[in-house]
Amino acid sequence: KSPALVKQLTQLLEQKKLENIAAADPQAPGMFVAALYFPGTQLLAVSANGYGKRTEMEEYRLTRRGGKGIITMRTTEKTGRVVGVRMVTDEDQIMLVTSGGKVIRLRANDIRVIGRNTQGVRLIGLEEGEQVASVARLAEREDEVESREDVPPAGTE
Repeated sequence: KSPALVKQLTQLLEQKKLENIAAADPQAPGMFVAALYFPGTQLLAVSANGYGKRTEMEEYRLTRRGGKGIITMRTTEKTGRVVGVRMVTDEDQIMLVTSGGKVIRLRANDIRVIGRNTQGVRLIGLEEGEQVASVARLAEREDEVESREDVPPAGTE
């Protein structure tokens, strides 16, 4: 509703002066305009047939209202449809769950960083008829869990 505000926020975001921004729209009470930028993150895309890739956020252009969208992963019969997209950093770990009950844990930095309009690389081997059902970015890394095992539960000292 407020083209001047949107333009100002977009310019700040493009100049990377802000990591994330949100502002009230003065022409529409109760409405907010928001834009996000997280330095050092990539977009992880995973397909139903076990393919995935990370893409640098800088490869995505800003679009405005009425935009036609941006291709993030080339989908084919071989790759299948996109089943999950997550923001990740090199330190993150990812968990993939298949329709057959397989669960695999991957380090994000083991997944190749490649361009937007590509199909990706195989992340998990699937059986006939099996597909990736879910993708999750893990809240804790393995080393954090191990370090907490040394600490006794609260109130047991």
